[in-house]
Amino acid sequence: MKRFFLLIFLLLFLFSISFAETQDKRYAVITMIKGNVYVKRAGSEVFQKAKLNMPLYPGDRIWVQENSSATITFSDKSTLKLTANTQLDIIQLDKTDEKETSIFKLWIGKVWATVEKLLKSGDRVEIQTPTAVAGVRGTEFVIGVNEDGSTFLNTFAGVVYLAVGGIEKFINEGFKVDIKPDGTLGEIQPFNVQEYRKDIEKEIEGVKGYIEERTKAEEIPPEKMKEIQPEVKSNIVKYEGGYGTEFRDNELFMKFAFTPEINLQVIKLGLEVALLTNGKGVTLCDLGFRYGELNLPSFGLRYGTIDNFNLGYGLIANRYSTNELHAFLIRIGQQQKFGANLLLPSPYRLRLTYDLSKGLEYEYSENPLSTYGLRLFYRPLSKFEVGINAMGDFDATYTKQQLIVGADAGYFLSKDIVLYASLAQRIIHNGENLTNTDVASENGIILGLQARFLGFINGEVQLRSISDNFTFGYFDAFYEKNKQTNNLPSITPASTRINGILAGVNSKIMNIAELIILYESLQDRLPSLHGELAVRLSPRINGVLVYEQKDIPIGPFSFITENTKLFGQVQYPIASNIDVIIKILRTFDKDGNPIDYYSVDTKLYF
Repeated sequence: MKRFFLLIFLLLFLFSISFAETQDKRYAVITMIKGNVYVKRAGSEVFQKAKLNMPLYPGDRIWVQENSSATITFSDKSTLKLTANTQLDIIQLDKTDEKETSIFKLWIGKVWATVEKLLKSGDRVEIQTPTAVAGVRGTEFVIGVNEDGSTFLNTFAGVVYLAVGGIEKFINEGFKVDIKPDGTLGEIQPFNVQEYRKDIEKEIEGVKGYIEERTKAEEIPPEKMKEIQPEVKSNIVKYEGGYGTEFRDNELFMKFAFTPEINLQVIKLGLEVALLTNGKGVTLCDLGFRYGELNLPSFGLRYGTIDNFNLGYGLIANRYSTNELHAFLIRIGQQQKFGANLLLPSPYRLRLTYDLSKGLEYEYSENPLSTYGLRLFYRPLSKFEVGINAMGDFDATYTKQQLIVGADAGYFLSKDIVLYASLAQRIIHNGENLTNTDVASENGIILGLQARFLGFINGEVQLRSISDNFTFGYFDAFYEKNKQTNNLPSITPASTRINGILAGVNSKIMNIAELIILYESLQDRLPSLHGELAVRLSPRINGVLVYEQKDIPIGPFSFITENTKLFGQVQYPIASNIDVIIKILRTFDKDGNPIDYYSVDTKLYF
């Protein structure tokens, strides 16, 4: 079985390399920008500001925000013009001697498509929506997705092939059709092409308040299209490292480690290599596997340590971490419509060791992780999402078993404001089930509002009502550590409900500084305050300052009390490939006298 897993992994790795080398990709370029236009690269979760002449690749998503527009141009002068509030995925751009394939997925908004040439036999140009597929052969049309999930198609010239479920239609020039959110095909009707064209032109060209950036398509010869490179291009292999000491077999070893990362777009690998020597002729080499990722449009898989896993808007799992233990995180389905997210523990953890005297040795150790997570979600409307959540620890020791289930719903009042509700019920606590009335009484509910305003400030207000024996975010970043030290909350009877409020804001300023402020006030408990300021001048020059005060006493506010913590961290390069990292934690005693803890680390680059 172990050899089988190693063989499958090797085949996937080799396939990804050969696939990346042999595919001949078509390229699309952004040739006009008005307003705020962003691009999210394949495999990334971060949108970057779009730039003029920026190429787009399969797996990229382009987001045209409010009061904005953009144009994408291809080597054959075909164009896609995107109106405000549009999100479009690049699914496939392939080109061979026999055929060309261009497939896009429109989630919301409008696209004015102009295919300049009559396609050869075997060519394929397709725009998908949640409810339909439009195929073109040398034509001009507008396709859009409304906020309720319905699709509309208006043909300006030529013929558009439309597939809805098992129904296939040809929409001729001067005709339009609507498709309801449930996939019901409406009646094909004529429309005034000239008037509708003017309306779309006004919507795209009439964006006010922004300076237009435009490149004429004829300024980019077809043979030069592939030479334009993205503004941000990640290296295939990255290295980081450091050095320190480690005790092993009651001996002190000097440790020199580095962590190579291999990025093949669809597949990513994170490795760990460490050299250890005790100065007495014993040298060891540890080879570790940190993580592996597979990212496809409808399927994603991550293997390794998992951090920041959330369920139920933080009510069940709040930034849960596997604490260096290995697990699988699986994503299935269409994230804009339906799907599932699963957290599964890995049964084994591989470790390779090379000893100069013994040679290469490998160890398959059992992974003690036994925590599972599940979220099923569905979007009946583009603005409304419902989900079912469950997270449990099915440890072999009966008294360590846990299970919490729940449900949540979120409604997007706009693209920047979401109203949500989440509830959770404890099912198993330390092996006891619902037959124990104390376990049955553990539950909580939250009602919250998340909003983004002024383009860079995120705010959240959350109303909470929980039984006083229920732990909010029970599965958190410290759950696995607390489990090992038997420091998890025990079963207690419920005596009352605790109602309260949490309010917070975070803001990113010019991608240089980030400010986070959280305030929590619960019934019959003293409030707490958390503030965090992070400054990042460059990847190697950054700093963090954290202020936290719990159990704030009633009366005039005092910045420093015995419940105050201050933490600071600074990273700064002291050589071309060496950074120093200084950390300081300051607490205070009852008299306000500071108690400091210091540490100094180094980080190496290769």
